[in-house]
Amino acid sequence: MGCLTEEMTRLSTEIGALHNALDDFIGALKYGVAEMQVDFNNARTEMANNAKAERVEFVSDIQKSVIDLKKTVAGMRQEFIDDIEGARRAWAGRGA
Repeated sequence: MGCLTEEMTRLSTEIGALHNALDDFIGALKYGVAEMQVDFNNARTEMANNAKAERVEFVSDIQKSVIDLKKTVAGMRQEFIDDIEGARRAWAGRGA
């Protein structure tokens, strides 16, 4: 019966070692998942900041374009007003 006792002791020791290995694996897995979540959060934050900066730049460019367009239209309107006024003077005989 000594052989059976030795085998049962060895089997019990192996089962304990497997449980410890499983606990270590689960702990490492949890740690890896936690690190990955932190990395994902950092990446999401960086992407959000970059997207915000791009939106701010886009809106700024649009605002500059609108200002330039308003200046161009104002200049064209003034030229038109000047042309009409010159035509009125010419038709009235007051010279160009």
